[in-house]
This record gives sequence, structure tokens and C-alpha cells, in this order.
Amino acid sequence: IPGRGAMSFGTTMTYNTSVLAFTGATLGTVSTTNIPNGSRVLTVSQAVPGTLVISVFGNDEFQGSGSLVDLHFTVNGDPATTSPMTFSSFTYNEGTPCLTTTNGLVTVLSGTISGEVTYGNAIVGGGPSPRHVPGTTLNAVGSINQSAVTALNGTYTLSGMGAGPYVVTPSKTDDDQ
Repeated sequence: IPGRGAMSFGTTMTYNTSVLAFTGATLGTVSTTNIPNGSRVLTVSQAVPGTLVISVFGNDEFQGSGSLVDLHFTVNGDPATTSPMTFSSFTYNEGTPCLTTTNGLVTVLSGTISGEVTYGNAIVGGGPSPRHVPGTTLNAVGSINQSAVTALNGTYTLSGMGAGPYVVTPSKTDDDQ
């Protein structure tokens, strides 16, 4: 975009509010490169839920490469739900220079549970505390059952979980501790 005289842009973007919640926006690298601090203004309005009207303007040309604006969202949808990110308009300098927009799709991935398994009692006569329990099997029962085995330091991660509640049960056999 450098050398094309673009000093402002505006766009309208829509998304699914049952999957994402808009939390804010910041100027991207193209909007801040070689620009004195504070000389570019970002506005975002959301008069209609799920529709963002975004504009950035200033007195200097955009420079560099990267993002124009970074949008921030929190996920409020269940795993496997999706939200299209659709640009219904995009203009530079209140006109339509040669450009192409690409719509996107956000997919909510599964949930994750992680933690550490330790013994509840200390070694008689002293020793390391906490005492980690390697080789413990954790079974997570819910909409998509998962399992994991603790590492040498007792840590585990269960991922690929679906929506809804889960019951996680640890088990270990052949343990002299």
C-alpha cells in the first residue's frame, strides 16, 4: 500500500454474536509504522449487534506491511460452532482503489483441562514436596470422552473435549508410594 496515497480506510464487518463477543480494537502495524504517536484515529461503532463499522484516518500515508487494525473478541460459543467474519464494504480514502477482501471463518475448538497429580502425603523421614505422580491415567467422561497419562513431573493435559460438563477420574496401578 505504500506510495498509493492511502491515508484512511473504512470497513463494515459482520460476525455471529452467539459465537463471539467483540471486546475492542487497536491500530495494527500498517496504521502505526512511521507515524508520529497519536496522529492516526481509530473508531469502531456497533449500533447493530454483530456489525462493526471501523474507520481509521490520519494525515500521513499508511506504511509497511501487516495488519491495519487488530480486532479483539472473546469466545462465547460451544465447541464446533462457527462465526463467519464477513466484510460487506472496504474503502481507502473514501473511494474504492484496487483491492480484494477475503472473508474469514472462526471455528471454536474444543476445551482443554490441564493440571498436576501429586501425592497427598509426605515421605516419612522427609523428601521432596510435593511428590509428583507420573504414569497416572486420567479419564474425562463427557460429550467426547478423552484420556491422558501424567508425565514424569505429574502434569497432564486433556484436550479435544466437547460441550457440557465432564467428570475427570484419575487411576494408577502398581504404585508402591
